[in-house]
Amino acid sequence: MRSKGIKNKGIIIALIVFFIILIGGIIAFPHFKSGFTGATSKVYQLKNDIPAKTQITKEMLKEVAFPEEFIQDKNSIVTDENDIINSYSKINISKNDLITKDKITNKSDEALYSKGNLLAVTVSTLSSSVAGKIYPGDFVKIYAYVKQERQTPDGDTVNIQTTISPKELEKIEVAYILTSQAQDTTATDEKNKSNIIPNVVVLKITDENQAKSLVNLEYSGKIHLEKIND
Repeated sequence: MRSKGIKNKGIIIALIVFFIILIGGIIAFPHFKSGFTGATSKVYQLKNDIPAKTQITKEMLKEVAFPEEFIQDKNSIVTDENDIINSYSKINISKNDLITKDKITNKSDEALYSKGNLLAVTVSTLSSSVAGKIYPGDFVKIYAYVKQERQTPDGDTVNIQTTISPKELEKIEVAYILTSQAQDTTATDEKNKSNIIPNVVVLKITDENQAKSLVNLEYSGKIHLEKIND
């Protein structure tokens, strides 16, 4: 009899615990469910994994409706595909990753990740009118005025200024334009840009011949740039 009473008490206690858990679940469920609203945000992912320094094209992207409750920082998500297309991956990006601002380049740092190396040259006589027409991403033809010694028929030595434009420097992309104080002119607002005369142009070079030609022109003459029309 005693053991039967103990058994009944155990059943009663178990039932009480069950009802407490059930009531607690009913109370907690609406709060738990409130985080899962079913709302989604338009985001972009890649169709395939890509390594760092890869240029992203439109064909590589896919638009995804992603649950908002799983997005930790909504401000970091890139929701406009135009901000992604033609940018470069700063790191390896998986096809399962959301594309965020810290994973791709913007216009100011794009040159650091694109194909090719960077080489800076001093442009001593780039006029303010020309300065306002050349921007990062433009293509330029590079000239240099070089002084050469020549003998006259009378045997005298004279200095003659010759224009040189190596074939490998007929089309070079501009990465940055800097002032003599290393100020990036692209960061200057349009109103004040016309008052700034660039002193250093950072160019993208793609092979050793371009690098050698630029270095030779830098040390042998005065460099000038001609913008190539698209």
